[in-house]
Amino acid sequence: MRYYKLEDEIDYPSRWYLCGITTEQGMHLYYDEAYSPSLTANINQDGIPLDFTSSDDNFIPIVSELLMNVLNNRLDVIFIPTEIKGYYGYLKYYTMIATMIVDCVDEKKSEFNKFEVNDPVRPDKAGDYRAFFKLVIDKNKVLGKDIFRVARSTNTLIISERIKNLLESEGFTGLKFKEV
Repeated sequence: MRYYKLEDEIDYPSRWYLCGITTEQGMHLYYDEAYSPSLTANINQDGIPLDFTSSDDNFIPIVSELLMNVLNNRLDVIFIPTEIKGYYGYLKYYTMIATMIVDCVDEKKSEFNKFEVNDPVRPDKAGDYRAFFKLVIDKNKVLGKDIFRVARSTNTLIISERIKNLLESEGFTGLKFKEV
């Protein structure tokens, strides 16, 4: 089975851009923090609402109610209602959190940078992946998994070919797939 990094299609024409997901207490949401029962995101740049987009700071996916309904019966994702400030359309939006984290990077075949021990911005992330220039996963470690995040790079979302085909068949906007 093939696997794909799921990304936000940033070149989608006339699209909107969202920024910073915040909790009810006004705190920024990060993948590795506790979840809030409801969230808020702001429109950074107005435009066409997409079925799949991400916050501009942490690549946390925000999906339309239509996309959520397709994946809602899965055990490996949760959806949190998310108010988009300044959006007055009829669709509801949800923050999508993939709950499964898998240590699956094939470091011999991948190209990446890691956070250093003395990193001036995020010393707490020492040893985690900062960026991938080429991501190759060990498929033996992900057999049977459909949606998961990469260990030590929790903003990297991977989906199986089965999920990719399902999302493509529905014609959702804002999705970009990169084989890993």
